Amino acid sequence: MSGKVARLQAIAQTITYKLPAPINYTEEPTGDLFGAHVFSLPVMKERLPKHVYKSLLKTVKDGTPLDI
Repeated sequence: MSGKVARLQAIAQTITYKLPAPINYTEEPTGDLFGAHVFSLPVMKERLPKHVYKSLLKTVKDGTPLDI
């Protein structure tokens, strides 16, 4: 994919993006909101390349330096 095509696709996705409905924080239980919009380990596993996720997990669990 050329840079021009990628840029046009990004612009199209931005234009058609629909904002999520606003949350009424006074009515929504805190437990339901906590951690709802974070880059959690399950989300990382789904979105990151396998080798990156494994390296990050070793850093989180064992404290090994992150290989950059």
